[in-house]
Amino acid sequence: MRTITTTADLAAFCEVAKGQPYVTIDTEFLRERTYWSKLCLIQMAIPGAGEAVLIDPIDGHAMSLEPLYDLFRHEATVKVF
Repeated sequence: MRTITTTADLAAFCEVAKGQPYVTIDTEFLRERTYWSKLCLIQMAIPGAGEAVLIDPIDGHAMSLEPLYDLFRHEATVKVF
């Protein structure tokens, strides 16, 4: 399992995922001293490609989650939460 911390790596992973019938997704949130929870970690796997990743949106890098949003809108790939 590898960690994704850049937009380029996220975009590459999402392009592979778009070519698969489904992708599995798990999310972790932090809700400490705030009313709204904060997305802290996204775990994703592409079973057909044999790849699993951790996406760390708060690692301090300026990473855009837009490639992930594009994958979520991609109707041909089923998302299993």
